[in-house]
Amino acid sequence: MFCEKCGSKMDNGTCQACSVATPTLDPTPAPTPDPTPTPIVQPYLNTSAAVSAQPTGSKGLSIASMVLGILANLVCFYWFLALPLAVVALVLGFVGMTKGGKGMAIAGIILGGVAIVVTVLAIIGLLAFADELVRWAEDLAQYAY
Repeated sequence: MFCEKCGSKMDNGTCQACSVATPTLDPTPAPTPDPTPTPIVQPYLNTSAAVSAQPTGSKGLSIASMVLGILANLVCFYWFLALPLAVVALVLGFVGMTKGGKGMAIAGIILGGVAIVVTVLAIIGLLAFADELVRWAEDLAQYAY
């Protein structure tokens, strides 16, 4: 007779290695299963309803819109980069709204619009203070040497 926990030989129903009274295992092997497998019957699954619930397009345009909107906001003081990135973010956002990924498309549209507004305000501010900047640069050049 052998211990169920550690597999060592037991004397009088008590394992010497574990010091725990455990039921004994019969050393006879378990019966072998029938070699002929029983067929597994799977129920019919109608997948047409599950497939039609998914959006038909991908989210790639929406993701691109959001990424370009973020980039446009990061470089909004470089108007030659920000304006094209923001315009492309707006276009991809509006196209992405119809294809899937509506939340990211909305985020791209908002970020593109904010980038355009901030860039235009930066250009207006630069033009409004352009004469002051020229005077400041002339003063610096005068005292440089």
